[in-house]
Amino acid sequence: MSIRDKFRPVDMSKVKSILEDQDQYLEKSNRNYLEIEDGKNIIRIMPVLGNDEFWMIHRRRHWVPVEQPDGTKKNLPVPNARVMGKLPNDPVEAYMAIVQRQLGTSKKPNDMQVITAMTSYKSREKLLPDDKWILYAAKIVKSANPLDGGKKENWQLGILEINDTLYKVLRKEMESEDTDEAIETDPFSDIDNGYALIVHYAEKEQAYVKRYTGTKRSTQRYPVPDEILERYSVMDPLSKAVGGYTRRDFQRAVEGIRQWDELYELEIYASEEYQDVIHKIQALLPDEEEQVDIDQMDRAALKDLIKKKGLEVTVSRSKLDHELRTEIKTALGVAVATHEEAKDELPDIKDDDELDFPTPSKPSVKASVADFKEMRDRLTNGKKASVAHQEEED
Repeated sequence: MSIRDKFRPVDMSKVKSILEDQDQYLEKSNRNYLEIEDGKNIIRIMPVLGNDEFWMIHRRRHWVPVEQPDGTKKNLPVPNARVMGKLPNDPVEAYMAIVQRQLGTSKKPNDMQVITAMTSYKSREKLLPDDKWILYAAKIVKSANPLDGGKKENWQLGILEINDTLYKVLRKEMESEDTDEAIETDPFSDIDNGYALIVHYAEKEQAYVKRYTGTKRSTQRYPVPDEILERYSVMDPLSKAVGGYTRRDFQRAVEGIRQWDELYELEIYASEEYQDVIHKIQALLPDEEEQVDIDQMDRAALKDLIKKKGLEVTVSRSKLDHELRTEIKTALGVAVATHEEAKDELPDIKDDDELDFPTPSKPSVKASVADFKEMRDRLTNGKKASVAHQEEED
């Protein structure tokens, strides 16, 4: 056997499984996270998007050990079921409560070591919650070009993550009043009259240690430009972008607790008390199928759903996305509105009504000139054009 025979490529089915398992810990590429940098930061908070109740979400996570494909363990975050999923209990918090009750008053060195590892912020194995507040915002950067006098503003739109220090300042500024009149709306999110949050930030001499040197509400108002609102209007609501709690999150948390319990040889994970807790939580979780929104899926997601469910739905380049959605719903037994039912739901529109059409999103697949000609023929003549590329997509 030569040295080259000792090395082999990884089977693609295994690669896909491993990558899908790790993808949940990556931030989606279309979600730009803003960073508070040294010096003065001008932060303009964006208004509520979609059906969300508020423009800020409290995100609580715990870091639990997760076994990697190479057999090593790495601490990765899982959402808190009580805060993110609005459930009565959380598997990590419940485990911590049992450990604290059984070992918290013990003077034995091993027991004290376990409590320290679980509750100390300096511990690498801590299970303490990590609390952040998440919101959509625009970071306003003044131009450094002397030709425009430094008056030009660059608005960087994205998701802002703040800690409890900034949250307390933000809350205080929202409750402060400049006049004797009561505040009817919050002072930050109004697109025309909203203020910015001015954050002064500096690094300490020690590596990785930073501090806020001053945070306050701006004295001038910052109307949101139309082009920023157009970009913002097609983004996911905040609750969809960073919120929620799924069965996958639950399974990650429980497996992480099992490994943590095994590391310190406590045998609390297997106890009847803890198993009863996690079974009650699991019973309250919705099925994954209930969380699938077919109408919001792009073409790639629709193809993955067809493959995952083993549906007898043919995907071809001549088939439009809404046709795929209809066939998938039919195959899954989901009710599909008929043409007459859909027409009945349309509002009566008068000639002088002003119509507000949504900003079109980018197509999910690339289309050639022949594709557009085919679509034109189908829409104008009501016939399917015979083209050479109607074979199934891979």
